[in-house]
Amino acid sequence: MEEKLIRNLERIMFTVKQLRETAKSMGLIRLSKLRKAELDALVKAKLTGKEIPLQHLKPTVICKQFLNTRFVEWKCENLNFLTVELLKNMCSLKGFKRSGKKSELINRFVTAQALCNVLRQYTKDDIQLLADSYKGRELKEMLKKARTVHKVSVVPVKYAMAAGLISWRDGCLSRGMRFYKECKEQLRVIKERRRQAESQELVAA
Repeated sequence: MEEKLIRNLERIMFTVKQLRETAKSMGLIRLSKLRKAELDALVKAKLTGKEIPLQHLKPTVICKQFLNTRFVEWKCENLNFLTVELLKNMCSLKGFKRSGKKSELINRFVTAQALCNVLRQYTKDDIQLLADSYKGRELKEMLKKARTVHKVSVVPVKYAMAAGLISWRDGCLSRGMRFYKECKEQLRVIKERRRQAESQELVAA
């Protein structure tokens, strides 16, 4: 079906304007400087489900791609394609601080990802193991980085620093889940109010 559609498209001589309008209707962006061949390739890629360069996708679409991917596998360099507001909301979903400029928000994800890669093999029952696996100055440096993501304060003792890191990670997960549930509940309320309003309109009609 898709191949037939592509063949039919190839028989039609689209102008640059028509290709741009078609791509725009598909939700693609940043098209004004593209040549005809580039626009044609984008349209065909969209139709066949092939990968689209991120600069031509809407920020909300890119955001969904991130959220459907494990955090430790994120390509954080692509976060620059997102708006500040989306980055702040994603920070809230991860339980991070949401204040700061765009560069600070992106750096927060980069830092958190690096720390999570280190900590993911440790559970709350592995605090001593974490403390034994790193030198005191290394744990202190990790805590320093963790504070740029979300506040954490502990005494300068290896076990306490290891416990602080585990608590920091679990706290981020807990805050993120709480924010997600709050958003889900708000969405439910909005849908319910909309349903009630539509019902009242039908009754009034």
